[in-house]
Amino acid sequence: MKKKKTGKKGKFDRSALKERLLKRTEESYASKESSGKFANIFRSDLKLPLWKPKEGDHLYNVIPYITGKYDPKLKEGEVSYVLDIWVHTGVGINEDRFVCPARNYNRPCPICERQKEMRLLGTFTDDEIKSLNPKRRAVYNVQVLDSAEEENKGVQIWEVSHWLTERLFSELARKPKGGGFIPFSDPDNGKMLALTMQTKQEYIGHKMLDREEEITDALLEAAYTLDELIYIPDYTELYAAFYGTEFKEEEVEEELESEEKPVKKKSKPKPEPEPEPEPEEDKDSYEDDWEDDDSEDSDEDKDEWEDDDETDLTDDSSESLLSSEEDWEEDEEDEEPEPPKKTRKKR
Repeated sequence: MKKKKTGKKGKFDRSALKERLLKRTEESYASKESSGKFANIFRSDLKLPLWKPKEGDHLYNVIPYITGKYDPKLKEGEVSYVLDIWVHTGVGINEDRFVCPARNYNRPCPICERQKEMRLLGTFTDDEIKSLNPKRRAVYNVQVLDSAEEENKGVQIWEVSHWLTERLFSELARKPKGGGFIPFSDPDNGKMLALTMQTKQEYIGHKMLDREEEITDALLEAAYTLDELIYIPDYTELYAAFYGTEFKEEEVEEELESEEKPVKKKSKPKPEPEPEPEPEEDKDSYEDDWEDDDSEDSDEDKDEWEDDDETDLTDDSSESLLSSEEDWEEDEEDEEPEPPKKTRKKR
């Protein structure tokens, strides 16, 4: 049956209408598994192949890559296999996730600043203070070998809890009796990694297995520069997401200036302190890192790992970059004035 044409021009441009409706359909498909919460830490302008493992056994290769200019630890152009990064979770009413500017890049972070204020006030519980801790995440380029279908997808990106994966595999890579380490990500002599996702809260059975074949040049060239994929929020954006209100730029500048130039108390000149040794990682602080990795997964995948007891920003951590804003004048603020010295009167 043929459709009748009215012969009248309506208020809609049908050609433009078709194009826009097609775009809305594509957008709807792209967000079909999103719950509207847990915003991704990756840039929104990129369509990335994110691997979201389900319960069961998994086998994969870690593909090395060349670092970009946003790696928190390495210079641009270095070779790496993991992006080790700290992320604030459950931020604001939408429970978004944001890369921590302080812990990763030594930049001011309103969430870390609020945590410091809470600690100094002394009226908040440890759990309330720790709820603002950033969580340690690991991001990899992986070739998934679970099936021919997964393998044909090529390089995928996996963002996961550092405590549940990288920590354990780095232990497996250590040879006994000081024998060094197994370079499991080496494209020629590396290993396949195997693990089992038992529940939404646990990975078990971590193993290293001999590869059946080397990593091809095509896979190496397809690897993503991971640090250039993440979204780094500015201070005002993170402040608005955390507090639910905008922050005026002038006020931000005044606050930053006051932090950069703290008022010093008059006291006796002190000798310059010796540099503190590099802090060691407090592994106990990561034990309950059940973090949500499927930031845009279906509702049944939303409760993967949530950590209630993450590392305090003042905990020792050799693998984290402590913010200069984080250690800013804390000793100076907490410094108690010296009591006046007693003198004997002459008789």
